[in-house]
Formats: sequence, structure tokens, C-alpha cells
Amino acid sequence: MQFQKNLITIAAALAFGAASTTIFATPITTEGVGVGKHGDIRVAVTFDNGKIQKIDILKNAENPVLSKKVFTDLKDQVAAASSVQVDIVSGATFTSKGMLDAIEDAAKKAGVTLGKADKNTLNVIVKDLPKNASYDVVVIGAGGAGFSAAIEAKNAGA
Repeated sequence: MQFQKNLITIAAALAFGAASTTIFATPITTEGVGVGKHGDIRVAVTFDNGKIQKIDILKNAENPVLSKKVFTDLKDQVAAASSVQVDIVSGATFTSKGMLDAIEDAAKKAGVTLGKADKNTLNVIVKDLPKNASYDVVVIGAGGAGFSAAIEAKNAGA
């Protein structure tokens, strides 16, 4: 009889402990991996209450010039939206996709489901974009033709 009471007490303590870890959850950091243009991109993502708090780029072999905006601006947008459903960086498609996949991998390992970026969050992210802008030339694409067009436009004074 005493053995049964002890088992019930232990089970209740374990159940309370499990419930209390859910109620008083602490931030968790997990690593994720995605494939960029030049190899694996490894990130460490800190989650708190199911939201992204911090993203650290641990390892990558990407071109530092082309990937700069991915590892700064895009990373900040993902953290602010707590979602990987954001626009990628033009001209760094594979690097962007690799980083987003790495963040999703970390979320999966942490047991966090990233939601869709809501409209209010996206409005906060893009608040600094100019309402009106004018350009001499707009080049779409960064292949051979796109780079040639951009260089020629600059040489012509645009």
C-alpha cells in the first residue's frame, strides 16, 4: 500500500514538473542546416514562446558580397516576422533559400511551428521603403544580360 502511494506521489510530481516546464518555458536555441549556392548554411536560432528571438549565422561558404543582404536584412526580416515567408534577396536566390531552409530546420528541431507573417508585421518591416521612387533604369535579373545592361546604363550616365 505504501509503495502505491509513493508511486502516485512520484507520478504527480513528474506530471506537475512537465506542466510547469510548459508554463514557464525558457528560450531554446537550436541549430539548423540549409543548402546555399556554395554549400551548407548553418544557423543557430533562439526561440521564446514560439517566436524567433535571434538568428546567428554559424557557417557558410557563400560569396560575402552577394550574401551580405541575406545575412543582414533578410535575417532581420525573418526575426521580426517570426516567419520564413518573406521575400528573398534578388541576386542571392540560392543563398536566401538556403538560409530560410536552415531556419525552418532549426524550428522543426525545436518543435516550433513558424506561422505566416501577418500583415501588420510586414507593414512594420517595410515602413522604411519610400512611398514614391523614380529610377533612370530598372534592370530585372542578374545574369549576363542583366549585368551588361546595368553596366551600360551606368556608363551612359544613368
